[in-house]
Amino acid sequence: MPMTPVVLRLRYFRERAGLSQYRLARLAEVPQSTISRLEAGKTPAIDLRQLERLADVLGVRRPGDLLVRVARRKH
Repeated sequence: MPMTPVVLRLRYFRERAGLSQYRLARLAEVPQSTISRLEAGKTPAIDLRQLERLADVLGVRRPGDLLVRVARRKH
């Protein structure tokens, strides 16, 4: 079964919360380099525990709300 492409709306929620990448990383106990890679779309997967911690710190009720489905490109 093909994977559904998604985009993590981390930067949007982080900026809305007025947090730097460094501060978010400290509060969520996630490496700052992970935050940077996630925001740049340079990471193919995220640990669900990390997603839950990020959502909690950002005040997002459901961790899935950080994700947006992306339409697939037709070749």
